Amino acid sequence: MLTNLADILRRAGLRVLEQPGWKTRGH
Repeated sequence: MLTNLADILRRAGLRVLEQPGWKTRGH
């Protein structure tokens, strides 16, 4: 489960980084 969560978090992070203007979201 921990490994799956890590993969999901990494994928989510990558998606956020890929999205343009993610810095303006407040994070």
